[in-house]
This record gives sequence, structure tokens and C-alpha cells, in this order.
Amino acid sequence: MNESRILAPPRARHGIWLLGALVLALHLLALGWLSLPEAGRTRLPERRLHTRVLAAPPAPARAAAPAQAAPEPPRAKAAPPARPAPARKRAPSKPQAIARAPAPAPAAAAADTDLHDEAGDDAAYEAWLAELAAARGSTLASADAAAPTHTDGAGKPHPEADRPARPADTPQATDPAAAAETAAAAASGPAQTPAPTPTLSFAPPTRLRFDVSGHVKGFDYRARGELLWLTDGQHYSLRQQISALFLGSRAQQSEGLVGAGGLQPQHFVDEARKDRSAELDFAAGVAHFSDGASPQAPISAGAQDRMSVFLQLGAMIAAAPADYPPGSELAFETVGARRVDRWVFRVIGPQLLSLPAGETPALKLQRLPQPGDDQVDELWLGSALHYLPVRIRLAQGGGDHVDLQLLGHETP
Repeated sequence: MNESRILAPPRARHGIWLLGALVLALHLLALGWLSLPEAGRTRLPERRLHTRVLAAPPAPARAAAPAQAAPEPPRAKAAPPARPAPARKRAPSKPQAIARAPAPAPAAAAADTDLHDEAGDDAAYEAWLAELAAARGSTLASADAAAPTHTDGAGKPHPEADRPARPADTPQATDPAAAAETAAAAASGPAQTPAPTPTLSFAPPTRLRFDVSGHVKGFDYRARGELLWLTDGQHYSLRQQISALFLGSRAQQSEGLVGAGGLQPQHFVDEARKDRSAELDFAAGVAHFSDGASPQAPISAGAQDRMSVFLQLGAMIAAAPADYPPGSELAFETVGARRVDRWVFRVIGPQLLSLPAGETPALKLQRLPQPGDDQVDELWLGSALHYLPVRIRLAQGGGDHVDLQLLGHETP
């Protein structure tokens, strides 16, 4: 009994010593683990220095950005505020600062408490973060400058600059002259629709020869006639002449311009025993007569004289024959040597004529008589001859008439 009581206390003390040694060993082991971040932290500046060197490549992009984004310099300043978090919100006490280093996660968490002891390292790290953020901002500015954008006159971005540019938008951003023309066109108001003009197809220069027969003042006669049509696309000349034995000759001539609306006669002459003429001034809207009850009369755009009306009529039908079926009527303001009349032609229909020149397909038209006028004019336009006149017959109530039939044609 006494021996067991004496031996018990030493065993208990031995266990206490063992427990104390174990606790001491655990503390030493813990201190050993706490010393590991020192080695990792001593290498941290090298890694920071290495990371700062790697951040240097964006610097050339920053220098090249002004050349690419020259049209809109404010874009480079507007880009960094879009990503301010890395430079402003990172504090040295945040574990995220150590997360950028490749150290193990447990060591990074333990070493975070030691960063407060060295202000120099913190300042260097913050400077590196600021430089990295600036490099990222420069890269974003370069990417924005490479994309086409819309700017106003002061170089500020357009409110729709962030949407993708369409092909039609690109010339407006890169071509100031085109943009100025577009703006001028928009300022001038809506485009005015031009007045419709007739579709025309004029014949090339041609000389037409006619066999002429007629009856005047109780006797018949025969003669030769000629119609000469000349044009260079801008000017024209048209002359008709009939010569008969013992009766002399008579001629009519028309000269003027060829425009978008067709013939624009300027000078008309009727050569008979006494020459009479008319001058057409479309700018003033007046026709001046050398002989007549009135020295002048008003005219409108599209007016023709008594010679040009036949060529204008043929050019309109030649351009679109299907647009003039039988029964169609075409009206012209027609200037003579003494007055201005309104001539209306009615389409009768196609016919096949037996002329001195041979079988000739033609389209017959008739000029409707005016009130108090007993003259009937008939006109045949050759469908195979650019709708030039191939027969003209003029008849009056007293029986007098003249008939011109195509004898031949040639290029002058």
C-alpha cells in the first residue's frame, strides 16, 4: 500500500512533463510554419519587379493609340473611368493583393498581417497596380480607336457611337466632304420631283424625197418635194421645199435646240411670195411675229412650230408605239408665221401604203380641224423609217389639196 502511494506521484509528474514537451513541440512547429511566409515574402519583391517588367509591353500601344484614334482624342480619357476598381479600391490589408502572387493560399493568408510593417513595399505594390490599370485603360482606348465611331463637329462622341457601324455609316465618319454634302442636301429640304418629260427617239439625219401631186384653183399639178432633217444631238435643222413648174416653189424651215423634252424651236420661216417668220423666246414665254395681227403671243414650254411638230410627234411614237393605240390624241401648241394654234392629232391606226418608194408600213394620224377651219390634214409615219413622215395630205373644203408621197430616202 505505501509503495503504491509513493510511486503514483512520480508517474503523474512524468505525464505532465511529457504533455509540456508535446505542447512545446507544437509551439515550435507552429513557429516553424509562421517562419515560412518570411521566405515567401522576401521573394515577393522579385515577383513584383518581374510583373512590372511584363506590364511594359502595353506602353507601345499607348504611343500608337493617338495615331489610330486621331479623329477623336477624348476617347482615350473616357476609357479608364470604365474600369477604376483595380487602382482605387485595392487596399494593402485586402487578401486580394496577395492573391496576385503565385504563393500558396495558406501562406498568403498568414503573410497578409506582415504587409502593414513595410510601407515601402505597399507603396511599390500600389504603384504597380496603378500602372497595370493605366496599361489596361490604354489597351481599351486603342481598341475603341480602331473601331469606326460617329463624332459631332467638336470631336465629341455621338450618342450612338457604341453601336456597330453599318457600311453606310463608315463614309460619314471618314469622309468630311461627303458628310458636308449630305448635310447640305438635308438642309435644302426634300428633293423636288422633276416634271415628267416625254420619252423620245429621234431619227438620224435623213433626206426624204417626195412625189407631189395636187389641185389648186381648178387645175392639177405635179411637183417634187424634199424634207431634210439634220441634227447633232444638241441642235437641229428641218427644211421642207416643194418646187412646181409654172408655180414656183415654197419652203418652210425650222431651227432650234434638242433638249430633254425634245425639240425646242427658236426660228421658223415660211418662204412664199413674201417671207414671214416667227421667233420663239421660251425664256420670256413669248413668240414674236414678223407679220400678223399681233406682234407677239404667249407660248408655253413644249410649244412647237408648224415644221418641228411632225418630228416631235414621230419621236414620241417611235419611243413607245404601244402607248399610242388607235383613238389616242396628242395635242401641241403650234406656232405659225402669224399666230399660235392648238393642233390635236388623233391616232387612226396602222396601214400598209403603196407609195412610189414601194410597200411601206405606216401609222396614220389625223389632225382634228379647229372651229371655223375646214382644212383636213392627214399624216402617215413610217414605222420602218423611225416614224418619219412618208405621206402628207392637206385638203381644204373648196377641193384644193396637196399630196406628198415618199419617193426615196437617203443619208445626207
